[in-house]
Amino acid sequence: MRAHELTWALGLLESVSDVEVLSIRVDTFHLTGPWVECIEIDVHAESWSAAGVLVEELRLQEDHDASRLHTYDSGTYGEVVKRFRTWRGWSADASQTAPVSIKVTAAEVVPSEIPEPVAA
Repeated sequence: MRAHELTWALGLLESVSDVEVLSIRVDTFHLTGPWVECIEIDVHAESWSAAGVLVEELRLQEDHDASRLHTYDSGTYGEVVKRFRTWRGWSADASQTAPVSIKVTAAEVVPSEIPEPVAA
């Protein structure tokens, strides 16, 4: 990765400084076909609203196929359900030499969908 591309990625997060970012991964990969080098920025935001700031700023689209529910046992609080949402897009102005793929993911706890008992 070239220094100006990393600088752009960090500048992106600085421009939306009120967003709590849990992690960011910046990597390069090649598109198959004409073997074009691309830069991939993968951001995990704290919440849907935090992700929304990045989504709006970058004009990303929600990837409904990547959205999912995940259930896990939290121990203290019992079973917890989180809904993960993912937005994706491409930025042409991010790099002087390569297209940039941007993915933003966020998860929030949702109420468990436990059916009410039926009265007899």
